[in-house]
Amino acid sequence: MATKSILNNIEIHNRKVAEHLVSAMEKAENHQSNPVIILKPVEQVDDPEKIRQIFGDMNRP
Repeated sequence: MATKSILNNIEIHNRKVAEHLVSAMEKAENHQSNPVIILKPVEQVDDPEKIRQIFGDMNRP
């Protein structure tokens, strides 16, 4: 899920819509997700220079 979608405002115009929203949120709260299995090696990259090496200089034409 994109981070921006979490920050959207929701306008509720009637009681029925509010009840559906609360019901969906309660159902999601009790829902357990599937475990994530990482099949390929991963590495945390914090160094800006290493990131540039991986993705290249994005400012160049």
